Amino acid sequence: MEKIILVDGNNLLFRSYYATAYNGNFMKNSKGFPTNALFGFMNMINKIILEEKPVNIMNVIYMKPMILLELSRNFVIKETM
Repeated sequence: MEKIILVDGNNLLFRSYYATAYNGNFMKNSKGFPTNALFGFMNMINKIILEEKPVNIMNVIYMKPMILLELSRNFVIKETM
């Protein structure tokens, strides 16, 4: 059976950053830019690819996270009227 993986990029980046930063482990590049999130993100993507062996993988990163909350509020308001 072929597998297709859909990744919530915002969630994974958020979790990756704070999982390492929580212990005070702040990774930075030579210019001082924090790289915790990218490091954790790539580790998780590699783990998913090695364990699940998907045919395709899709990463979704949305620029306005609050849009999901707004959409759900609109839905609830319309449904309760």
